[in-house]
Amino acid sequence: MNARERADAWDREHRPECLADVPVHIKDDLVEGHVEPDRPPGQRAEAEPATAAAAAAAPRILVNFDASPHGGHWRPLPDSGGEPPITMRTVIHHSIVGSAEGAYQYFAGSTAIESHFIVKKNGYFWQCMSLGEQADANFRANDFAGSIETEDNGHPDTDPWTSAQIDTLVWLSLEMRRLRPRIARRKCRTWTDAGLGYHTLFPQWTNVPGKTCPGAIRKRQWASTVLPRFLTGSVEEDDDMTSEQARQLEAVYKALIVPGTISPEQTVNLMFERIRAIEDAMIVPGTTTAEEAFNILFARVRRIESLLEDLTTGLQQTGQAEPAE
Repeated sequence: MNARERADAWDREHRPECLADVPVHIKDDLVEGHVEPDRPPGQRAEAEPATAAAAAAAPRILVNFDASPHGGHWRPLPDSGGEPPITMRTVIHHSIVGSAEGAYQYFAGSTAIESHFIVKKNGYFWQCMSLGEQADANFRANDFAGSIETEDNGHPDTDPWTSAQIDTLVWLSLEMRRLRPRIARRKCRTWTDAGLGYHTLFPQWTNVPGKTCPGAIRKRQWASTVLPRFLTGSVEEDDDMTSEQARQLEAVYKALIVPGTISPEQTVNLMFERIRAIEDAMIVPGTTTAEEAFNILFARVRRIESLLEDLTTGLQQTGQAEPAE
């Protein structure tokens, strides 16, 4: 049994819901002998032969590859042109758990899953499905969501997106919105909402318990960098910051994260929860708020201080009144 047959057999047995559920070795075995070079701007792949399915499909919608920050080209999957039409209103970001080529080769087999895009670590990307057709990688959101897969080292929880990948993620998300105007410029508020999200944002987008796609560290990047740049339409980062300032900012960001949280936002929420718990503990009989309890406490402290002052003064006066021997 060769690598393709092993992958197809594994797929039939497990029916993965997205590429992150497929073991790395299954995808890596498919890479051997397949090389897809990055292409200079303006150079296109050869058009695939027309098929009856493609002729009957919705019009092909491709991004403007020449405008992308790190390049890309059309690399259609065998399913391209044969999937149901889609009215796209949502963009969902994923991680491959493996290499870009392994992902493409797995999608190209007799599998029920696909993705609209695959982004390599150098920022170069392939568009694999038209934006006018469905690509199944999002569980119950397949009929309205577009998907972007991103390459990693097999451990996306600890392998961050490169700056080039973030550039391409932001650009692709904005480009998809340009071509599919129903995509809203906001974070999705519900699983059916128009906007931007990542795969494990809602359980209706993935049915695998414990999954972290696109990865723990990448979700932090998504919240701190990808989403803000999408909301502002900023394809390029503000480069006024020096490398030392960037290092200091990263150190501050990490220092704000305490055990049990994964972001400064969660840390702040936890801090306020603890403050409220302290306030509740400080409320004493006869008071209704922590402020009243503090006032009583300080009044008592001041009373004790006053008594001590009176006692000290009295002792001093008594000592001065004693006759000399």
